[in-house]
Amino acid sequence: MISFCRLYKQESSPDIYLESCGIADLIASALGGRNYNGAKKMAETNKSLKDIERDDLNGQSLQGPGTAKEVYYFLQGKNLLDQFPLFRDAYLICEQKIEPKNLLENLTNHPDFN
Repeated sequence: MISFCRLYKQESSPDIYLESCGIADLIASALGGRNYNGAKKMAETNKSLKDIERDDLNGQSLQGPGTAKEVYYFLQGKNLLDQFPLFRDAYLICEQKIEPKNLLENLTNHPDFN
């Protein structure tokens, strides 16, 4: 996340990301809420996110997939997808182009994680 943000502002301080609006929000979002529940349902059932929004969320939209798409296309335009495997794969999972289980394998095989 810090590396991605530094694409915009190179001199940003790591302290910014540790404030409550950074890491706390990230943790809270990862542990619950509509996006978490939608992603969990998708992984468990292989339903599309559109079907989950319609059937399980009464038409409420998930924000995560739209963000994943924007980040993916931004990184693609800069030829940086391979440097950000988490962001790349989040979008590919949302689009059902890879299985959620592939995420961990792709991350552990990434040179920055070895």
